[in-house]
Amino acid sequence: MQRSFSICRLSLWISLLALVAACSNPDGFEELDSGSMWKLHQFGDQRELVDSAELVFLNALSIDFASGDTIESFEHRVFRKGKDELWKVLRSHYVGDSLEYISVERDFLHPGTLRYDTLRYFIKVAKMRTESQLKDARLVELTTLDTIARSDSVKNYYEELDGIYVNRLNLSLGQMAEEGKELVIHYRGYDLSGKVVDDTWVRRAPFAFVLGNEHQVIPALEKALYTMRKGERVRIIAPSWEAFGGDGVGENLIRPFSTMVFELELVDVAQ
Repeated sequence: MQRSFSICRLSLWISLLALVAACSNPDGFEELDSGSMWKLHQFGDQRELVDSAELVFLNALSIDFASGDTIESFEHRVFRKGKDELWKVLRSHYVGDSLEYISVERDFLHPGTLRYDTLRYFIKVAKMRTESQLKDARLVELTTLDTIARSDSVKNYYEELDGIYVNRLNLSLGQMAEEGKELVIHYRGYDLSGKVVDDTWVRRAPFAFVLGNEHQVIPALEKALYTMRKGERVRIIAPSWEAFGGDGVGENLIRPFSTMVFELELVDVAQ
């Protein structure tokens, strides 16, 4: 799924970059055993302590310490609790807190960082979810799914396919999708309330990828595509574990443990 920053969000990152220039001196930092350092820039509302979180939603800007080049910026990206020093710092803070962190070792934000690279992060804890909150959301989804599976519309028009439900909207004699072949697809995804989260038809941007390559599309779409022919169109009901899981996407764009519905068209299969 593709997302772009609004003008307001761009302004946020420009402000953060200005803050970088003002904070080149590490005065006021607390140093950790590893040599990484952190300091708090702004308090949040002091109501939700990150120590009890199973998931955190972060806004962050990461910068190469030596060159000052921006490596990455994102909003409301979801992370599970970890054991590294960055997590240990975050767990003592609250939702809404903003801090600066100078990292000299691998951490959950950039696990692939080289051992001796130094990175500077500007982080805001946007939101969190506790283990009990996630369990409650999972129970609600399972109850909803059971109701959907028992409904006449699903029984009459959908087939169960390895954990997902597929309604074939048309028939086609086109080429069958095969693992290792490049496919071109259109899709529209929405939750059970009808809120559309992505639509390649509206964006006029069909998606091309190689079937079978990891992390190209969510499991539900991949499972359906293995059974489809060029020109075929289906509707899929996908439980969260075949879609976006217990993490969700963004700030309430897709909530954790959300059952999703997808309309999917196999536009082309490479020869």
